Amino acid sequence: RGRPDTLAIASNARRRGDLNQLHQALAQLFAAGVTFDPSRLYADRAITHFDLLAPARAAPKGRPKTALQMPLLTLPAHWRRPLPTPAAAEQSVPAAPAPARANPAITTPAGDPRLQALQNHFALMQEFLDSQARVLGLATENTSRPQTPNLHGTAPIVEADYPLLGSVQLATDTQLIAERRYTLDSELFLRDHCIGGIPSVRDAALLAIPVIPFTFSLEICAQAAARLVSVPALKVVALEHARGSRWLSLDQGSVRLRIVADLRDRTAGGGDARVQVRLFLLDQGGPPDGLVVFEAEVLLAADYPPAPQPLPWTSGEALPPRFNADGQLYARGMFHGPRLQGAKTLQRWGRHGIDMQLETLPTHDYFSFTQTPRLQLDAALADVLGQTYYYWLQEQHGGQISCFPYAIRRIALYAPPQPPGMSVRSRATLQVPAPDRLAGDVEACTVDGRVLMRAEGWEDRCFVVPEHFYQYRLEPATRFLAEVWMEGLLPPGLQARRIAPFEHDLLNQGGGIWGRGLAHMVLNREERARWYALPAAGSRRHEWLLGRIAAKEAARDWFRVRHQLHLASADIEVVGDDRGRPQIHVAARPGTPMPAVSISHSRGWAAAVVADPGLAVGFDYQRINNIRAGELIRGAFGEAEQHWFRSVPEAQLELVATALWCAKEAAAKAAGTGLQGRPLDWVISACQLDPATVAFGSAQVRHGALSYDIALQFEARDAISALCLSAATADGQPQRMA
Repeated sequence: RGRPDTLAIASNARRRGDLNQLHQALAQLFAAGVTFDPSRLYADRAITHFDLLAPARAAPKGRPKTALQMPLLTLPAHWRRPLPTPAAAEQSVPAAPAPARANPAITTPAGDPRLQALQNHFALMQEFLDSQARVLGLATENTSRPQTPNLHGTAPIVEADYPLLGSVQLATDTQLIAERRYTLDSELFLRDHCIGGIPSVRDAALLAIPVIPFTFSLEICAQAAARLVSVPALKVVALEHARGSRWLSLDQGSVRLRIVADLRDRTAGGGDARVQVRLFLLDQGGPPDGLVVFEAEVLLAADYPPAPQPLPWTSGEALPPRFNADGQLYARGMFHGPRLQGAKTLQRWGRHGIDMQLETLPTHDYFSFTQTPRLQLDAALADVLGQTYYYWLQEQHGGQISCFPYAIRRIALYAPPQPPGMSVRSRATLQVPAPDRLAGDVEACTVDGRVLMRAEGWEDRCFVVPEHFYQYRLEPATRFLAEVWMEGLLPPGLQARRIAPFEHDLLNQGGGIWGRGLAHMVLNREERARWYALPAAGSRRHEWLLGRIAAKEAARDWFRVRHQLHLASADIEVVGDDRGRPQIHVAARPGTPMPAVSISHSRGWAAAVVADPGLAVGFDYQRINNIRAGELIRGAFGEAEQHWFRSVPEAQLELVATALWCAKEAAAKAAGTGLQGRPLDWVISACQLDPATVAFGSAQVRHGALSYDIALQFEARDAISALCLSAATADGQPQRMA
């Protein structure tokens, strides 16, 4: 684009064969008037010459064909007997959701090696298909997934011994299926696990985006396994191969999961058991049975295994904390609230390890429906063990890097959950296998060195965020993301802010968690609903959000200057009038005249101008990148406007055409109507531009009987801004300002 001497043609389109690609490219060259010599295509090819007018030659004799089919195989007579049928296949599914049952032992029919071979083969194939579906996100109706009865109208039930499990829909000797909707009203601990600080200074109930902690997903799996086995004497002693593939975030206040537990192994007599548990996300646009988002294998036994020796300190050096002194552990980067704040002291850290003092946490206020929840493992303590990874990263690199767990090879329990308030020591040994990965082992011990819990192969995903984003995440109610713009150039009563797109596609990283998290830190409840209604694919959501950030922060500046009022972005709502023009609304100031606002977006950037009440403001901002000046001039400017471009040097044509287009946009926004797809109705009646020597210019736009004066600013060859101010009348129609 913008280079008349260059023609770019796609020659690697998907779903198009090689020869078709070549023919398509040649046809496009021909249609574009590019001459080429087709004989070059055959220069190095031995092609037989055919005389099309000569008599047809006899067809060559066909070559003999080789049979490639497998021969028909028949079994020997002594093999011709029916395969035995496993007794488990004859077991019918009970009608009642929770039938009384004995503890079965899983047995394999003996006496015929063919059956064992087939079972092993099909089990391997099923495991492969399940793994493929999880990795590739293949979630269709024929994907191996338990089919459950119609659950509409079933009231969720929470059993006292399984507070995270929910309503059991199906229970057999080998499978359990439950469903649960997790909400902030019932799972109170989720209020203390939100990615971001408090967004509002006036609405304490407005939270950043809540996320179910990884270790509480482990607890869900442990409770499902214990409920399936239903033997009180058995304890959860380990979880293996735990992996999460998606954030379990409560984007709109809740998240619904289907929990499926399958008995994989059981010793004779109802002893030790191994249970595979999978969590399926529902109501998120996936298949009816949900999409696998978490899985783990749970081991149950009659007794906890003997505690191993504590992990040795292998770092050599022992450094004191640089950033995380006592009392400051949750002041730099950590978003955990009081219910999950179990880290007390960073004792030492080194190149490959960290030692910390922790404290077990009370759980009486984790749920709204019980003060005595029974947990299979201390999920809160396990979460705090994961927090030590972040503290190690902070000491190594500072605060701009975050990490979140996504997999644990094995977490072993050597004792039941300890009473609250108990002092615990933790040690983690860590390594960085990749720039965006963190892996290691971590354990919790009593003060006398007895291991309570150890996680091996704990892996985190790391995210590097810009400094201003990091600071904003800590205190969104008082921090700013957009830069103050055109400072000293605007008349009194006007404020402007501009925000650049985040580098490395930050808002889409981690499955879009940063973009959704930012939306929850900036928007109020009504705006969040409008934001989620925008298409999730593409750039529209992010453009809309950045525009709101610029407008809200410019409005915050205006309220601070005009009213000495400090507001958070979430305290300000940007609404549209009946013509779509943005307006500022602050619920906390119902009697205060609101400022006018105009928002503009361009190539991932966003900017906004806020003006005193009584003014109609129109603002447009355009990044100059691959502007097709010729097409813009022909399509957006009428015959009477063409003379503005005739004497412009070729090198400045792009700048002038873009500037006058911005002038039309600004005038139409000030009028409150927008161009409405009719740019020729808005006529450039005067302009004074010299972008080669002067960074400022002006233009006048006529629309019907009204004229609009536009101030223009050039940022070298990078961007152009246009600002129009008019005095708004009682009927909403602007009048020209001198």
